[in-house]
Amino acid sequence: MPVIRAEELLIDGGKVSSTRIRKLLKEGDVMRANSLLSYKYTLSGKIVEGYRVGRTIGFPTANIRSWERYKVVPALGVYAVRVLLQGAPYEGMLYIGKRPTLHADSEISVEVNLFNFSGNLYNRSLTVEFIDFIRPDQKFETMELLVEQIHKDKRIVQQRLREERLFKPSS
Repeated sequence: MPVIRAEELLIDGGKVSSTRIRKLLKEGDVMRANSLLSYKYTLSGKIVEGYRVGRTIGFPTANIRSWERYKVVPALGVYAVRVLLQGAPYEGMLYIGKRPTLHADSEISVEVNLFNFSGNLYNRSLTVEFIDFIRPDQKFETMELLVEQIHKDKRIVQQRLREERLFKPSS
């Protein structure tokens, strides 16, 4: 059986490789990673109980425990995402971080605030599709400043998701 050698694929002046894609994800550059992958990077998992702080500040979150053991978790920060939950698509903002304003926690939290959703999500499974990186994780001096920033983040995420829908190439 003959062997057919594939040529290296070059995009943006560099070769497309898993190493390059992992590096982009770890830097939070999900848009370029998505471009190299030719699809949106995803993370799947089960929704578990968290500290329940989000609901007290008007941004309830679903805490995700990924079952994909070797999956690369992108850089700490806030992302614009699309979520597939029981076959239904939702838009939202995802936080990956150590919650520096709330805790001196070394564990990384992955939690998503779904727009236009209410209900109990515990023990359900979901898949998050990364659209864009919004900002890095940071510590705020007060809860009020954190809440103010989350409101700004939501506006930016909603705008980014609107743009992505408008400029999405038709298949």
